[in-house]
Amino acid sequence: MQLAVKRLGGRKYETGVTRSDGVVFHVLGVGHMFEIPHDLAHYAIEKALGLRYGFWGSVAEGAVFPTMTYVGGRRRPRRRRPPKQFSKRMRLT
Repeated sequence: MQLAVKRLGGRKYETGVTRSDGVVFHVLGVGHMFEIPHDLAHYAIEKALGLRYGFWGSVAEGAVFPTMTYVGGRRRPRRRRPPKQFSKRMRLT
């Protein structure tokens, strides 16, 4: 996975994410712009601590969050959910 952080002005920035499967997203950064952008610090800490299922680890595995905007690449098809089963209490007579 590759990250590209772009300053938009002031305390705003966005992060471009290219997953290993070639899918690209933009993530609008939160207003925490210290010495380095919040998203970049978050990524570095996840990597350093070996956190596989933090925010960026989840994104690398295919998770999509509401703050992410799809840009390009072939996305995985959605998995079909099995039909809901009747509970034992709901019996048809």
